[in-house]
Amino acid sequence: MDTIRDPAETTIEAFLEDWHVRVTWIGFATLWVFWGFAWFIRNAFGSDADEQVVQANTQVSHDVEGGTQQHQTTVNKNPLLSSAPAWSVNIFNRLNRAHNMLRDQVLLLLSVLTVNTFARASRRGVMIVTWLFLAFSVVYFVVEATYEHRYLRLFYSITFYTLGLAILGLAFKDGFYN
Repeated sequence: MDTIRDPAETTIEAFLEDWHVRVTWIGFATLWVFWGFAWFIRNAFGSDADEQVVQANTQVSHDVEGGTQQHQTTVNKNPLLSSAPAWSVNIFNRLNRAHNMLRDQVLLLLSVLTVNTFARASRRGVMIVTWLFLAFSVVYFVVEATYEHRYLRLFYSITFYTLGLAILGLAFKDGFYN
């Protein structure tokens, strides 16, 4: 149970040797590895441009004094992708968004775990919240990579912000006493 501990037990060495703290940082490392894998996939197979690649084949027709004249125009900002089907552009854009979400989760979790470690605070509670954070990150990565909806992004933002606040709350509740 995470309560105020005996001052002899709150040395940094005792805190870092605790099994729960080790497993917490293993959870963070797992999220980092997952983010690194998504980064590799995005850069190896996708586009890392800030702008979305526009690839569209458009048909333009003009009415010329009673007759119809048809022109076929291809609009490509990146000619290397002109042979790729249109669905691949959407997959790479979704993968970019999912990768960005994972990057944000890594930074958020690193920030709150660092505060908890410096505070020598909660052990078991933060471990549980960290693994919940990791599980939600994997689920939301898959959702973000397969489906685009702004309410889903709002929902996962609220979820991760709440979990981060929970870790900070535990850090300030149980830490900073020595």
